[in-house]
Amino acid sequence: MQDPPTLSTRILDDLLRVGGEAFVRELFGGLDDLAPDLIRKASACLADGDAAGVRAHVHNLKGVAANLGALPLAQAAERALTAVVEESGADAALADLRGRWAELRVELLARGFIAGP
Repeated sequence: MQDPPTLSTRILDDLLRVGGEAFVRELFGGLDDLAPDLIRKASACLADGDAAGVRAHVHNLKGVAANLGALPLAQAAERALTAVVEESGADAALADLRGRWAELRVELLARGFIAGP
């Protein structure tokens, strides 16, 4: 089975229609600033045993990702939240979240929605 696309075409089309390409670049530029920081903070909280901190950072990322149509990233965040709540597999779930972010970032770069590297 093939992985879902990193971006929802419907949501991306809606964002482009509402605000144009410059608006979409601004939104994804914000995500490019935010996502690595939230993932880094969530990982630090996990290492410190701060489950509430992990949940807060991952929940924030989940919401932003879902609103921008980055559904696989939002789904990975949901899995990370579940792992933290269930106290099982949080390290692996955060690693998956980092991987999904890396995949999305490659697509955003290819589409010109964020600047490299």
